[in-house]
Amino acid sequence: MNFNNIKSFLEKNDSSVKSKNDNTIEIGNCILVFPLTRANYLYKKYDILELKTLVESSNGYVKTIFTQNIISINSKFFIGKGKIEIIKNYIDNINIKNNINTIVFNTELKGTQIRNLEKYLQLPILDKNMIILNIFSMHAKTYQAKLQVLLAKYQYLLPRLTNMWNHLDNQKGGIGLKGPGEKEIETDKRIINYKINILKNKISEIQKHTINQSHNRKSAVRISLVGYTNAGKSTIMNLLSNANVYVDNKVFSTLDTKIKRIYIKNYKCLLSDTVGFINNIPYNLIKSFKSTLSEVQESDILLHIIDITSEDIIRKIKSVNSILEDLNIDKKKIILVFNKIDQLKNYNKCFLIKSKNLKIYISATENNNINNLKNIIANYINNNLLL
Repeated sequence: MNFNNIKSFLEKNDSSVKSKNDNTIEIGNCILVFPLTRANYLYKKYDILELKTLVESSNGYVKTIFTQNIISINSKFFIGKGKIEIIKNYIDNINIKNNINTIVFNTELKGTQIRNLEKYLQLPILDKNMIILNIFSMHAKTYQAKLQVLLAKYQYLLPRLTNMWNHLDNQKGGIGLKGPGEKEIETDKRIINYKINILKNKISEIQKHTINQSHNRKSAVRISLVGYTNAGKSTIMNLLSNANVYVDNKVFSTLDTKIKRIYIKNYKCLLSDTVGFINNIPYNLIKSFKSTLSEVQESDILLHIIDITSEDIIRKIKSVNSILEDLNIDKKKIILVFNKIDQLKNYNKCFLIKSKNLKIYISATENNNINNLKNIIANYINNNLLL
């Protein structure tokens, strides 16, 4: 996506934070590009499936996929010139030239790389982070969530400004004077930094109100559902609370924290369901959503919901644990809840997963082993949280 489109996208979101208008990017038919390094080569199949799911959740349609093993990163295009030529030849094919709308990279790109790729391939370029931000925009319903998404977008754009105006570099000013490119950069940086500060202040005010509400909940045991996106957290939320929280088989379908008052074996509890995590989630998103995740930080018990059917289950567990560590909440009481056992004939392999935390195996959709989960929670409350 070229810089003017990104700016327009941000300004449209900025002016309609309180509106219900659709302010997302239209991805349309797209090509996926996967640079494969030693670090991610073993997870190639899972990463392709995950990005494909992200694109489809963002209302995009994957037409074809290109991969390339890379030893070193090409500073101009990220991937090698030979692979760029192959992609260009594919796009220029007379049968498909008008049938591709965007190209999506499964990596974070610099501003220069986006600009160079768009100039050479003549199509908008998106990276994985922008796709995630787009999905967050689609699912942000509350004022706070919209502010947090917009903050993350501005923080994404800011470091990319310097190289987005290189098309004006040859229009230098006189000695001691700045050319138009330099002026545009400084102007945009000031505007974006100003808006970032405003958004942070607004979010901070909302968080103060949330903290006041939090103090009023001290009498209840606080339980939070955490886990990889699409692991079944909202289904479990509905089951434990008899609520009607939105459930969809899509990534990041829950963005705003939901809190329900429940009773577990006569213990009054507050159960919260918040945004799901994902591998290599942009750090700016974590920072932007810290106020939303504050409910998790204040919890007495974390239920780490895990999709037992996932083939890369270990990596997903590690991804969630890494984020909990970043939020300084990895030392809290955590119960590992392996969900969707109804979809497996044999789930004994998961007994081999080493963890100091308690483990339980359930099916939220079949209401299987839910009473045992409640017993584990009640026993912990009785033995550790009651004076």
